[in-house]
Amino acid sequence: MLRDLLASLVRRAWRATGAPRPDGRAPQAPGTLRELFESLLWSERYEQARALAEDALARDPASYEAQLLVGRAHQKLHRPERALEYFKAARHMRPDDAELHDFLGSLYQELGRLPEAFAEFDRALALRPDFALAAFHRAMARLLAGDFERGWDDYELRRLNAAPVPGAAGVPRWDGSALAGRTILVSREQGLGDEIMFASILPQLMTLAGHCVVECDPRLLATFRRSFPAATIAASMPEVAAWTTAPSLTTGGIAW
Repeated sequence: MLRDLLASLVRRAWRATGAPRPDGRAPQAPGTLRELFESLLWSERYEQARALAEDALARDPASYEAQLLVGRAHQKLHRPERALEYFKAARHMRPDDAELHDFLGSLYQELGRLPEAFAEFDRALALRPDFALAAFHRAMARLLAGDFERGWDDYELRRLNAAPVPGAAGVPRWDGSALAGRTILVSREQGLGDEIMFASILPQLMTLAGHCVVECDPRLLATFRRSFPAATIAASMPEVAAWTTAPSLTTGGIAW
């Protein structure tokens, strides 16, 4: 079903671009290059996205959009130096695009050039003060640089784009108040490595709470159960919250 949906999106994007379809047939309607490019990125077809953007740039060397997209494709392909060339060329063409400065900031961070990354994120936010994604990316860079006081505050912006925890509607988020006699749910987010890294905080949390329920990736279930026997460890399934089927959640309330 997911594959069918993806194919439908890509076909629709191909029609929207006005470019030739993958099967060589004529497009059905004009549209934008960006739509197809984003569809290819979404399906992790990065080489095809690069080829598409480079073809557009070859046909119109003055296209800011094509210049930007070629840079993004190289960034996705983990070719930061190549991406930087295209981003710099795009900046000469349109220095007032906040999105471009956000891309540059992330790229400089990837290259370990944090002062330049901060300058680009600051520029993006100066151009668009409500640019939450740039503020979040800057927070990640601040955490990397050890600026925890400012980094953690803006790191909370990740919630703006995060999907809600399934089944957790109405469950209060923990506000830092005392947890004695209460049950706290630790929900998973981001990647497997993040779950493992932040699990180091669980023993301290477990000493504060009456009971601790930890939602984890199914691949970590056995490891977490061995490591944290006093907690309830439950693996989450797609669109099903672990805590809805986990025991010991009926007393003391839940905070997550």
